[in-house]
Parts: sequence; structure tokens; C-alpha cells
Amino acid sequence: MIWKDCTLYKKSETGEDKLGNPVYEDEEILTVKCRFTPWTNEEKALEGREVTENQQRFAIPLSFARFPDCDKAEIDGVKMAINTHYDLAPRYTAIQVLVTKKICAACRIWASRGYKEGQEKDRCRIRRRAKIFEEKRRYTKRYIYPGLARRDKGAGMRKKLGLVDLILSIKTLVEANTGLKCYDAVPLNTPSPFYFVEVIRKRSADSKTMYRETYTVWIHAIAEPTDNGSSVQVYEMIQDLEESLTEDITLPDGYEVILQTSNGVQTIQTDETKEKHAEDKMKNFLQLFAYDETAYCDFDSTSAKAMAGKDIILAIFDATGANLLAISGQQGLTINRSADSIEITSKDTVGGWKGKIAGMKEWSIDNDGLYVPDDESHTLLSTYFDNSDPVCIKVYNNKTKKGMFGGLAVITDYPIEAPYDDAVTYSLTLEGMGALTDLLANPVTDETIPS
Repeated sequence: MIWKDCTLYKKSETGEDKLGNPVYEDEEILTVKCRFTPWTNEEKALEGREVTENQQRFAIPLSFARFPDCDKAEIDGVKMAINTHYDLAPRYTAIQVLVTKKICAACRIWASRGYKEGQEKDRCRIRRRAKIFEEKRRYTKRYIYPGLARRDKGAGMRKKLGLVDLILSIKTLVEANTGLKCYDAVPLNTPSPFYFVEVIRKRSADSKTMYRETYTVWIHAIAEPTDNGSSVQVYEMIQDLEESLTEDITLPDGYEVILQTSNGVQTIQTDETKEKHAEDKMKNFLQLFAYDETAYCDFDSTSAKAMAGKDIILAIFDATGANLLAISGQQGLTINRSADSIEITSKDTVGGWKGKIAGMKEWSIDNDGLYVPDDESHTLLSTYFDNSDPVCIKVYNNKTKKGMFGGLAVITDYPIEAPYDDAVTYSLTLEGMGALTDLLANPVTDETIPS
């Protein structure tokens, strides 16, 4: 891979020629760093022509297009948005856009000879195959192929869609749907994640009546490796991008999108091994980039996924069902689940072994800890116990902020111990009324968080 200086141009209309056709000149926009890479065999085949090994192609990333509404960022030396580290970020082939511009919407006779003053100049007929322009007043025929004849002067023909117009349309769509910002370079002192867009291929299939071009665009999702959970940020960002790009981009007036496909994550690979990974392995693969390729931090190991008991909290709802209270002072928590067994042994049982099937199921919870009599949770427990009222309970993971179990229960045991040489403690036994719902397998929306 080679970085070189290249100049980005756009065509600007500078006037009209003698026939009233617009004249364009190339206007230099800026000089940017462009990445030059050798042609691949696949690209040679797509181009449909022989390409020698010393020929190179280049791509201009959106991050250097410097749109007026794109945040400016400081550049540290030659640190660019594509460098050794950031090239490891997932490469997301986001969209293929096939752009067409009808160039003969108002047919124009090029020959000015034979027209009277004020006579309309757009009376013409285009035959399906020959595309013959006829000027019947002088009984002459002019065989003109719009899109080919005098293309460089733009006579009777619209200009092609500019590269800047295309990537600005994509940038506008992404920002509107995700809120993600583009940057001129790797931003400093800016929270992750961020992205840049890169046009990597353009294929032209012009006909005699229209321009037809296919662009292949990559969107690079980047998160700083020093951020906690950077790989998760990138993973979630790609999901947002994929959903965002299901909408059609909006092009300037006069242009239309006739095909737009979002191909999702095509390949994620390392620069060293070129090993490719399927999309369903993407999240695990991103961990390789974020944590020194898991040389010493394997977040997929069993131990890394273990839970700490201190994070599991027993909570109860108040009588209104609107407030969830964590039981104050709790230390121990045991969730008991059991099922009756029904014996199905008979005289013809093979081998003399008893046979059993599961019968009715039940559950209970044992909880203990330091007794805090003035706390609202213990006041509520005492009220439920005195009135023999059922209690709606919830077992909650305080670290992930997710519910684990929930159900209706009755208080069957609520003793308080006060030894002379230790703190006052309580113990609590709750026996289930009906099913104990697994909230991990059956999550609820808008979960109530314990106070």
C-alpha cells in the first residue's frame, strides 16, 4: 500500500458555447492523501481489460473530502484515518449504488442552420435503434448519438454525478439515522466510535442515452482501542449502519438511484494472516483487535463470563406495583427449584430398576442479612407477613441491570436474630405461588430498576 498526493476536482459550468450548450472546466477542490494499491485479479476481470502489474488504482476516502459541515480534527504528524492500526477495523461493504442520469430528456437539434427566430429547438424524434435526429424543414438528416458525440463539451448531455455528491449523500443519510459524525482525520480527544466512507471502485456502463455507473463503497467503523468495550462499540455501530443503509440515498435533482444493495459485512480479516471470518463470528473477532489479539485477555473464557454473587439482588414490589425495593442489608441468597417424582415401576420393569417421571414443580427463596428495621423494604416485608399477603419478587443482576427471575410468593418464615456478640440479622423464606419466570429467557420491556 502506498500513500501519494492526489488532487480532487469537480466540474464547474463556466458558460455556453455558440450553440447554447454548457461548457465545463475542471475546478481543483483540494489535494488529499490517496491510497494506491495494485489491481487484483478480480478487479481486472470486472474491468474487462488487461491491466499490467505496475498500474495502480487509487481511492479517495470521505474523511479527506472536507465538507463544510464535517468536523475538523487535528492531525498528529502523518496519522491518517487509514493506518496500520485502523486498517484492522472491520471493513464494512455497505452499499452498491447504480446511478443513472437521463441525458436526452429535452431533445436538442445541434444544427442551428434552418431555424427561424423564436422557433423552438427541441422538436425532434428519437427512433429506438438508430437514434436519428431529423430536421424536416431543410430535408436533411443528422445522425447524432447523444452521449457519444461531442461528449467533452457537454452538448445535449448532462454531466456525470460527481464523487463528492455521492459520498455526501451517503454521509447525510448515515448522520441523519445514526448521529455518527465523519472526520477529516483520526479525531483527537473525541469519544469513539466514528467512521469514514471510502469509494473503492467505480464501473461505467454508459449507453447512447444515459450515463450508468456503479459505485462500490466501504464504510469503516472505528473505535479507539483504549476505550472500554471498544469492540462492542464497533459491533453495535455496524448494526446501526446496516439498518440505516436500508433506506435509499437522496441524490441531487435530475439523478436517480436505479439499484441500491446493502451487502452487509463482506469480509473481516487481519492484515497479517488474511484470515476471513463469517459474520456470525464478528463479535468474537472484534475482541481480537481490541485486546492485543487475546494474547492474555480471553473474554470468551468460562471464567470471564462467571457472575459475582454480590451482584445478584433480591427485590420486592410495593402494593402499587410501581416501585421495586431492594431488600436492605441482604447477604445470602438461595433460589430453590424442585419437582416431585412419580414412581411408574411395575412388575415387568426390566432389570428390577425403579422408574420415575417428574411431577409437580415448586420453588422457594432463602434470604438473610443484616436487619435494618427502619428501612422501607423491611417495613414492607413485615406488612406483607402480618396481613398474609402475597409478595411479587424479582431477582436482579445489579451489574448488567437485567432481571433474572420473577414470581409471586408468600412469606413462610421471617425470624430476626439478636446475639449479644454480633449484629442483628434476619432470615427470610419465600415459597412460590405458581411459576418462577426466567427473565433471561423471557425478558420484559421497560424493566423496573430497584431503588
